[in-house]
Amino acid sequence: MPGQACDGLWVLASGRVRLYHSAADGRQHVVSFRGESSALELGPALDGRTYTATATALEDCVLVYVPKAVLSHLARNYPLTVRNTIEQLCLELRQRDIATAVATLKDARGRIGCTLLQLARQYGHRTPGGVRIGFRLTRQDIADRSGVTIETAIRVLSDLQRQGVLRTQAQVIEILDVRRLQHPTNCGECQFDCSVFGQAAFGGTANLL
Repeated sequence: MPGQACDGLWVLASGRVRLYHSAADGRQHVVSFRGESSALELGPALDGRTYTATATALEDCVLVYVPKAVLSHLARNYPLTVRNTIEQLCLELRQRDIATAVATLKDARGRIGCTLLQLARQYGHRTPGGVRIGFRLTRQDIADRSGVTIETAIRVLSDLQRQGVLRTQAQVIEILDVRRLQHPTNCGECQFDCSVFGQAAFGGTANLL
């Protein structure tokens, strides 16, 4: 929870979680979704300060707790661990920076399109029809991650489904036409390097997105 002292590192061994910030009026902003083998709140674990976000499980999860003393031991004795940790922290900062910029600079359709493309890079896999994001997402999840209202998310997602760009079954989103989803996001002219979100769905084919 935000404000709670951090004295170790939680690692997600299996399952999915959402990390989010909350406003006093109940509104939420999703910082990120995390999957298997992800470190949760790496920054506070390193600097020893309080947590900055709340984590909620999206499905059954298994978590591993690494006490601060163990982290200190690893840092002293295994330099490669330190380098890998710094690289991971830099990656997370880049992802958050891009997500914040998208939520500020793009319109609602562009925000939602970018969110879906970023999640496809992180957690998607190929299907005969396109690319399926590998866990359930509610309309509210998409709204909170994109920085739009639930009403706007419902409208945009319904339009995209009607146009054949994507389809949803049991809250699992499948992108049927990546190119058409990219169009409102201005991917061709975008200066953000979304490769930091990975290529999970695309078999290493960087030019597919």
